[in-house]
Amino acid sequence: LGVRAGPRHVLGMMILRPGSAGATGAAPPDAHRDNRTVTRILLVEDDPSLRHALTLALRSQGHLVDAVDSGERCLAAFGERVQASIDVVLLDVMLPGIDGVETARRLRARSTVPILMLTARDSDLDIVVGLDAGADDYVVKPVEPRVLEARIRALLRRTERPSDDLQGWGDLNVSRETLIV
Repeated sequence: LGVRAGPRHVLGMMILRPGSAGATGAAPPDAHRDNRTVTRILLVEDDPSLRHALTLALRSQGHLVDAVDSGERCLAAFGERVQASIDVVLLDVMLPGIDGVETARRLRARSTVPILMLTARDSDLDIVVGLDAGADDYVVKPVEPRVLEARIRALLRRTERPSDDLQGWGDLNVSRETLIV
């Protein structure tokens, strides 16, 4: 995803300023309409306009998005939440402070959460380094929203927890891995 030259809208959508109508943190009201599971995404992007555009695009697809602007904030946000509540991490490589590669290494050391590197760096070496650091996929910006959405779906298919992870007693289900009720 990226800002294209000329008067076109970013990602084919009108961009709203943070805090304006329509720029809330909630998933769209129709996200639960077709009974699909809502995916929680942790977006790590330091460019404010890209972060905002990506957040809008992902929310328009029905995802819940937590967006941060640095590797440090990603690691802090990931540590503050129950790890199982984040389904996918979208991670830029070129971040201030702890870069995306080191952030991916640190996340992978403590979690199996799917990590998709979303970056402008497109050399073979950058891709190999990102994947070797623990990323599950590597996408070069700019990317069309429907392609990004397809990559997220593919990641989720490959990383679905087996159904035997849950133990049920009546109406109560507990994840054996995370101990979440």
